[in-house]
Amino acid sequence: MVYFKSILSFVFIGFLVSASESTSVVTCMLCQVLSEPLEKEMTPTATVNAMFKKCDKMGLMEPVCEQFVSENVKDMFQRVRQGTPTDSLCQTMRFCEI
Repeated sequence: MVYFKSILSFVFIGFLVSASESTSVVTCMLCQVLSEPLEKEMTPTATVNAMFKKCDKMGLMEPVCEQFVSENVKDMFQRVRQGTPTDSLCQTMRFCEI
């Protein structure tokens, strides 16, 4: 049974990673959930830690979530610093459709 769960997890994560390469429901959802800490006044380190804590709660999606944070956090910070509102950040970064 454990072996089956491992294989299922691997297939599911592979599907999500391939889906996350373009605009999809998965990347949109991840972006929206992970951009929430950017709305709070925290240090950059605390914000990134809060993002990874959100990933810890995502079960099978945890590796995909962590990859999303690692690949996009710098750009997310940069855009917010440049004045992009957090509520439109995911659309601006083209993770969500307008």
